[in-house]
Amino acid sequence: MELLGNASVNVNREIILPSFLTWFDRWGDTNAHPRDGRSLLAAGPGVTVEVDIAAAPTRVWELVRDINLPARFSTEFLGATWIDTESPRVGAAFVGRNRQEGGREWETTSYIVAWEPLWVLAWNVSDPAQPSAQWRFELEPLGSGTRLRQHVTIGPGMSGTARAMEQHPEQAQQMLTRRRDQLRRNMERTTHGIKQLAESHSEDPTASPR
Repeated sequence: MELLGNASVNVNREIILPSFLTWFDRWGDTNAHPRDGRSLLAAGPGVTVEVDIAAAPTRVWELVRDINLPARFSTEFLGATWIDTESPRVGAAFVGRNRQEGGREWETTSYIVAWEPLWVLAWNVSDPAQPSAQWRFELEPLGSGTRLRQHVTIGPGMSGTARAMEQHPEQAQQMLTRRRDQLRRNMERTTHGIKQLAESHSEDPTASPR
């Protein structure tokens, strides 16, 4: 017998579902492409986290569409400023401010590459066509609630992590593991923060979570 989330799976792969609905969260390391001899970076390494929220997609979207909201929960992202616009749309750009453990600070320009109100918000970092990172929020209806998914892919353009991995190939796997862990922790903080706000039923979507 194997365990798969909240379900048990026996040796003939029959799935025995729990008798009641549960809210859960999960995460995983991802690759955009099969390794098949590719380098760690060419495989498009990334992280995906998911959380189920007891709130309608309209409520969750109010929070996700605010590009500054993650700064309330992330220890790395400090906030962002729109460039020549005040509302998101495909092609719009914003400058994001970041700070890592150890005090290193930097700014990046990101470009909205997908904007589907209630369902998808995605942006590419540094270059729309050859981004150093690709970020994406997706909302999925789940009964009367919402499944919120956040995903990031490193590359295919050069980032600080990618550059360090190329300069020190013998340490590339450790560097990638460490960077994925950093990203996952902050993505979990962000998605769980959004969950808490969405489920608080506050009239103000930017109000502090209770």
